[in-house]
Amino acid sequence: MTSTARPAWGINPEAPAYRLVVVALVASLFASAFALSASALVDVAGWANVHPGLEWLMAVTVDAGILIGTAMALHERQRGTVGRVRALWVAVASLTLISAVLNAAHALDGPAAGWQEIVGAAYAAIPPLLVWWATHLLAWVATSTPAEIAAQEAAHAAAVEAQHVEHAHRAKERRAADRSRAAQERQDVAAGQIDAARRAAQVAAEVARLEAETVAARGLARLEAEAKVAGRRTAAEAALREAGVAVDAPAQATTARPATPAAPVLPLVARTPVVAPVAVGASAEEAAVAELRAEGLSERAIAERLGLGKSRVHRILADRTATGEVAAA
Repeated sequence: MTSTARPAWGINPEAPAYRLVVVALVASLFASAFALSASALVDVAGWANVHPGLEWLMAVTVDAGILIGTAMALHERQRGTVGRVRALWVAVASLTLISAVLNAAHALDGPAAGWQEIVGAAYAAIPPLLVWWATHLLAWVATSTPAEIAAQEAAHAAAVEAQHVEHAHRAKERRAADRSRAAQERQDVAAGQIDAARRAAQVAAEVARLEAETVAARGLARLEAEAKVAGRRTAAEAALREAGVAVDAPAQATTARPATPAAPVLPLVARTPVVAPVAVGASAEEAAVAELRAEGLSERAIAERLGLGKSRVHRILADRTATGEVAAA
């Protein structure tokens, strides 16, 4: 609800301080007019042959009637009884007119003559008329009719309702903003979780790739080593056959080799079949032992490859080492 802002220096007629100031001014005006009018009415009471000493009661009667009528008119105006208010205002107006006429008559009895006498009579009639005007000002400021009170209450209720509507609208906007902020926060959290899951998946995929490459490289190296040993052994057997040395069937190894875990099948890489150990003559077997030792095989591996005992391989290597044909291990 839009309202026109009152300037900071403006007067608020609804403020209690403003009403108190107006009532005080009207009361001072009423008291001054009563004092001026009372002196004239006391003198005029002598014309009416009022008992000496009681002339002031005539002034009190007229002015007190005005005061009582004014008070009752204000009371009935507050209650909203229009008929009584009109009757009381007629009575107050009549007493005011009587007081003004008496004040003018008292002025005509003075020493002034001509136009001064007329001006003096009119001037003397002003205080009662000011009382009449002041009472109406007091009625407008100090009292309100039921219609005015109802209008004020309706305006106040409308203002309160407008404030409630505005507060509800603001609360609704705040709740909507809170819901929007909470939804945005949930979206941010979900996006962060998705990013974290994506990064974790990428890291896991990279680790798996590296592990697979490592396993594949190890398997390939092992297969290449086995293929190289098998090729050299085949060449040695061929050389022995050319030299006329009989190659017997390999003896079964007394000690079983530990099981080797199966390597993953790699593309474009074929497994080379393991050639069984061969039986050779004394000089040929010493030469084969020396060659396999030069390739870096252990005594146990050489014995398994050539079908010899481990002690025999040890003696051959010891002899070859002593003669300098084989380097010491």
